[in-house]
Amino acid sequence: MVSDRPRRARGDRRSIVFLFAVAVILSGLNLFWTSHETSATAARIARGQAAQAAAAHRAARLEIATLCATFGKLGQLHPPAGNPATNPSRAYLQGQARVLDELGADLGCHR
Repeated sequence: MVSDRPRRARGDRRSIVFLFAVAVILSGLNLFWTSHETSATAARIARGQAAQAAAAHRAARLEIATLCATFGKLGQLHPPAGNPATNPSRAYLQGQARVLDELGADLGCHR
């Protein structure tokens, strides 16, 4: 029985195998390069997030320091002397001074 298919020459078979091997090698290199770039991008994102977290921490510490300074100044103010039983406004001011004094400690401000 004779086949109608044309026979390929030896050089044609080698060319096909070579092209297939090149395609497989390039595909493998593509996978490795993609993995490398993905890892590098993830590292850059992590560094950026760490820098943002550090900046936010510094800003929060600065804000707390500012609040502590303000509450420290308020804590140095003393309400006017007077009997709270006879003057209700004195009781209010003395209570306000106690609350402000406690607020600085609640924020973690050191005296």
